[in-house]
Amino acid sequence: MMDRPLVSVIIPCYNAERYVEQSIRSIMQQTYTALEIIAIDDGSVDGTVLILQRLAAEDQRIRLVIHDENKRLVFTLNEGLALARGRYIARMDADDIAMPNRIAVQVDVLECNPQIVVVGSFMRVIQAEQLRGKWIAPIDDLRIRSYLFIASPFFHPTIMFRNGLPDLYYREDAYRAEDYDFWVRLLEHGKGYNIPRVLLHYRLLATSETKLGEQDAARRFTIFSDIHTRILSVYGISLPHHWQRLYTASTVKDWIPFITSSSISELLRVYGYIEQGVKKVNAPLAGTVKGYLGLRLLAYLRYGRFTKRFQDFFEVLKSSYFYRGAITLILRRVKL
Repeated sequence: MMDRPLVSVIIPCYNAERYVEQSIRSIMQQTYTALEIIAIDDGSVDGTVLILQRLAAEDQRIRLVIHDENKRLVFTLNEGLALARGRYIARMDADDIAMPNRIAVQVDVLECNPQIVVVGSFMRVIQAEQLRGKWIAPIDDLRIRSYLFIASPFFHPTIMFRNGLPDLYYREDAYRAEDYDFWVRLLEHGKGYNIPRVLLHYRLLATSETKLGEQDAARRFTIFSDIHTRILSVYGISLPHHWQRLYTASTVKDWIPFITSSSISELLRVYGYIEQGVKKVNAPLAGTVKGYLGLRLLAYLRYGRFTKRFQDFFEVLKSSYFYRGAITLILRRVKL
């Protein structure tokens, strides 16, 4: 590649002294070298700043920003976006490890596919200092857009996206689900893609944003409901309030026990209404959406704390969502 585009890598840091050097060095040592590394310390009270200062003295590509107080993740991410000078912007957490060719592989995808605006990858989880299982994501644009109906289709620390797109900011009022909201808006400007390779090792800690977000259930539920409303509106779908809550609650297993006073037949009516609305706009998408909604039906059956009545059991067996969900689950397990 003769004219290599600059890539801005945004790395928010907060009390990360244990892992931050390994994380940033994994970017410093990338095979792709046309980088600016925007490391933003968000008011750390441990030794993070000293480590960042030492690394910045070693590598002139590091642009170090230090906050006197903690301003939280969304502010820090938006500050990084404002500072970014690269054609592409990559995300990275201060405790994760990028594979040496991560940036090169993602730049190649974006350079060769101008219709793609955001690209992620699979990742492997580090837990208790051991490499655990591989986390996979929907690969092509059709499956990514379908998966949006039930969850975030990208792993935030793995992504790279084009700079200069409209609405290129994280919403403060979507905190704890700011990435999910971000993807919905990015994908209004082009296609998404997940590289079916592990390009990042993701450290799962009790203090990670993923874990902390799970503890703020009420706030996340409201945010998810707003995100789902926006997704549905693209296809001209508007749900009654009760149906909207039922649909959103069915998308996260921890919320399912709170909606099991509703019958399975009512949930199936909600899914059917959504599927038909999508089908009017994009029939191929509707078929894939149906499979993912079927996955949520299976989760409803597994995690719901209720006594399943005979008529509900019969409704499930009659429903095509049950079988489409089972097929989708099997295909995901064999990683097709």
